[in-house]
Amino acid sequence: DIATYREKFDDIRQMLVEHHSLALLYIDASGLAAIEQDYGSQVYEDVLRLLTNLINEMRGQQTRLEDLVTINEKHGDVFLVFLSKKRTETPFGRGDLENLADRIHRYLSKRIYRMTCSYLRGRPKVNIGYGLVLHNPMINDERLILKLIEEARRMSKLQAYRFDAKNKEFLQEIILKEDIRTVFQPIVNMRKPSILGYEALARGPRGTEFESPYMLFDIAMESDLMFELDRLCRKKALMSAAELEPEHKLFVNTLPMTIRDPGFHDHAMIELLEKMNLDPSRVVLEVTER
Repeated sequence: DIATYREKFDDIRQMLVEHHSLALLYIDASGLAAIEQDYGSQVYEDVLRLLTNLINEMRGQQTRLEDLVTINEKHGDVFLVFLSKKRTETPFGRGDLENLADRIHRYLSKRIYRMTCSYLRGRPKVNIGYGLVLHNPMINDERLILKLIEEARRMSKLQAYRFDAKNKEFLQEIILKEDIRTVFQPIVNMRKPSILGYEALARGPRGTEFESPYMLFDIAMESDLMFELDRLCRKKALMSAAELEPEHKLFVNTLPMTIRDPGFHDHAMIELLEKMNLDPSRVVLEVTER
C-alpha cells in the first residue's frame, strides 16, 4: 500500500529543505469513480489497486527510484509524486515538469484504458498537474508543501483543458482530411448458417489513440462534433461497401439527428448509393443507443 502524504510529511519536508525546492506531480484519477457507482466498491478498489501498482512500477522507468509516491488520503484516488533532485546539478527548468507530466499522461492513459475498458464505455480520464515550490525559511514548511499541492491541483485542471483542446484539434483534422477507415464485422444467420451482411465499424488513424471508436466518439461528444463525425463515418461506410458481395446487406450505425441532415434525406444520398452501385434495399440503418 502507498502511504498518505501526511504519513510521509517528515520525509517530504526533508526533501524540500535539502534540495532548496520541491517539485510535485499531481495524478488525479477521480474520473474513475463512475466504476464504483456502476459496479460497486470492491471492483473500484481492485481498479485502484491495479492503478497503484502501475504508478509504483513507473519508478525507475518514467520517474526516478528516489521519487516519493504518496496518496492524498486513505483509499484516495489522487496520487502525489514528490520528485527527487534531477540527475544533473541543474534545477528543474522551464518546460521540464510539463514535459514530464505529458510523458506520464501518455504512459498511464494507454495502460489505464486496458484496465478499465471492461467497466467504462468511454476513455478513462486521468488528469496530471505539476508544481514547484522554493524553500523559504521565513514561511512554515507545512504551508509551503500545502501550497505546492494546491498549485499542482489547479494545474491538473489547466492541463485537462489543454489536452481537451488538443484532442479537439486532432479530431477536426481527422474530419477535414476524412482520415477514417471502415472495417466490417459479419452478421451471421444462425439458422442456415450463412452471412446475412456486415456491420460497418469506424476506425481512426492507425497507431493513434483515435484509432479506437470509443476515443473518437468520446472526443466528438465533448467537442460538439458528433454530427460531423457521424456524417463522415456513414459516408466512408457506404463508400467501402463496394468490397461486399451483392447478396450481403450493409448495417450502418447512425445518430437520430441524421434524419435532419440535408445530405441524408435529399438526392445526395441516392446519388452516392448509385455511385457505389449499392441498392438502397441492402442498407440497414441502426440508430445508435447514444
